[in-house]
Amino acid sequence: MKRRSFLSVAVPAALAGAAFAADKAEPRLSGHVRELIKDKNTLDIFTNKDRSVIRHVRYDGDTQFTLDGKPADAGAAEQGYRIVAVGAWDGKDLKAKTVALYKR
Repeated sequence: MKRRSFLSVAVPAALAGAAFAADKAEPRLSGHVRELIKDKNTLDIFTNKDRSVIRHVRYDGDTQFTLDGKPADAGAAEQGYRIVAVGAWDGKDLKAKTVALYKR
């Protein structure tokens, strides 16, 4: 009887926690680097969902970059590299907190 009582409390609590975590997920964009525009601190990327769609990832001095899991800087971005950027939306652009780059 105790096990059933535990499950009747634990399962709904776990599901509520998962739903709450999903709502708090930070915005992200993923795709492939199209172009690095250094003077505007922007990366243009092709999205994974539709390669005809170009999105802009903006970065600043606080943005953390990695290349294949190792610390890097914005200059490491090259055309064709896979990118996963996490941050906050600023209109249609993503203001990146972290940018992970991966060679093909």
